[in-house]
Amino acid sequence: MKSQTLLERNLLSVSVGNPELSGRIQRAEPSGEFRLLTSRSGDPVPAIIREGYTHALHSQIDPHREAGRLVSGHESGGYFVCFGLGAGNHVQQLLEYDAVSHVLVIETDIALVRAAMESIDYRLLFLDSRVRLLIDPTPEELRRHLLSTYLPAVTGGLNTITLRSRTALCPTVFEQMVGVIRDAIGEIADDYTVQSYFGKRWFTNIVANLPLAEVDTVTLGPIRSAWVVAAGPSLEQQLELLRDRNTVSSAVISTDTALRALLECGIVPDIVVSIDCQHVSYHHFLGGYPEPVPLVLDLASPPVVARRAQRRVFFSSSHPFARYVNDKMRPFPILDTSGGNVTHAAVFLADVLGAREIHLLGADYSYPDGKTYARGTYLYPHFGARSSRVSPLESQFVTFLLRSNPVRRTRRGSAYLYTTKLLSAYKDRLEKLIGRLSAVVNPAPGLGLPIVPTPRADRRRKDEISIFAAGASKRSWREFLTAYRESIRDLPVPQSSYGIYTGSLTSDQQALVNTMLPVVAAVRHELTLAGSAGKGTPRRTEIHVSLSQLFSAAREWIDAVLAQALNSGST
Repeated sequence: MKSQTLLERNLLSVSVGNPELSGRIQRAEPSGEFRLLTSRSGDPVPAIIREGYTHALHSQIDPHREAGRLVSGHESGGYFVCFGLGAGNHVQQLLEYDAVSHVLVIETDIALVRAAMESIDYRLLFLDSRVRLLIDPTPEELRRHLLSTYLPAVTGGLNTITLRSRTALCPTVFEQMVGVIRDAIGEIADDYTVQSYFGKRWFTNIVANLPLAEVDTVTLGPIRSAWVVAAGPSLEQQLELLRDRNTVSSAVISTDTALRALLECGIVPDIVVSIDCQHVSYHHFLGGYPEPVPLVLDLASPPVVARRAQRRVFFSSSHPFARYVNDKMRPFPILDTSGGNVTHAAVFLADVLGAREIHLLGADYSYPDGKTYARGTYLYPHFGARSSRVSPLESQFVTFLLRSNPVRRTRRGSAYLYTTKLLSAYKDRLEKLIGRLSAVVNPAPGLGLPIVPTPRADRRRKDEISIFAAGASKRSWREFLTAYRESIRDLPVPQSSYGIYTGSLTSDQQALVNTMLPVVAAVRHELTLAGSAGKGTPRRTEIHVSLSQLFSAAREWIDAVLAQALNSGST
């Protein structure tokens, strides 16, 4: 086959899954270092000529046997990252296992790939829906790909296969990618843990909130400046700044955690934000909720919280079922909750509403001298009601502080600051967010760790009018749930790996499967049983369950939730 014809066919196969990359390869100049050798077995062996030496990327005896050794032991499948493409022999042998759900191939030299595609037939690789090629990806591109495709609940464990003859030619670049992958895996593991615990709660909360979300019509914005109020201990000394503000030109946006502290001081916020799906968030509203104040809350917030406010503005986060509601029932405004805490979401809201300046109070992201929250927040009456001579208020706060492990202690001036891995992650994400906003954020000096935003030279002022409100309903909540229930029932059950399964679905079916994934993660978590070993020592063992069993169990649970919602709504 002529090289140009082979190149065109290879590019066409790449374009099925990644048209942008196909175009990049086509525009690239082929590498002058590339050579094609032939092994004793008659198979093509790509090679690189560098500094007078020929570096063959595979065995020149039998590259297929060599590939077999590379993939040996991976018959159980999972998610694979392959460093180096070569002739693709190792990738092709991986694809022979149906249990393999995804193969990410990473290359660093697009000119080399262009030259190889003129000489080697890769069509069987790239026409497989499980394979994705990334060439010289940025750390963020690699991170995004892993976050969107590596789903531990359904894709299995992550494995790496290294074509050492390739990576040895540019070890530093590949080592940097390994570091990016390691960090992404940690992020994915944290997200998977959250889904395992809250996947079902998110779903039931969203379903229960739909009748209210269908009819709410509150509109927010625009604003010129904002005071975002968090509930850290520094808030106690920063309240005077809030009292002295210009009330005409600024809006107070309170986190739900800080609401009680503000009300006790006679300050009524203009907006309250709540994102927690847990029932404990109801404690922030036990002291009453000011009727005229709109409550901005996640579709996945507890319904008992939603019912506390007369004026509500539901928003959609990145939860796949909430996004599906946006598409099929009613469009809701989007709020970035990726920071994992309500302060992050409140700052983002202020920017969305058009604020040019945001004053940030109470954002300590640490426990100054061991103090967890500002006085007046929900923990004080909560712990006060449980205090006794043997368990005074102070000891309960210490126990609360030490619930995270490990707790790090650092000295700042004459005080000690206690921090945790989670609080540090919250702070880092907020600082990165601030660096992306149009508004200028001014954190007030306080007792906690100082917030140091990422500097940004191209910050542009917003001139357009910004509002925050839901769009017109496309159908009633009942019609939506009925149609969704029927669609979930009609989904085929996976019979092989997740990659093969999703590759056989339409785009609408894939969207439906995505809505199920947090529930699937929760179902898998529930299949982890607590046993005993030795003298009552707890042991956790996971029951092996097939993908078809996992999806069937999740679909059965979803169907029961929908049936209950539809039946209760009709009475």
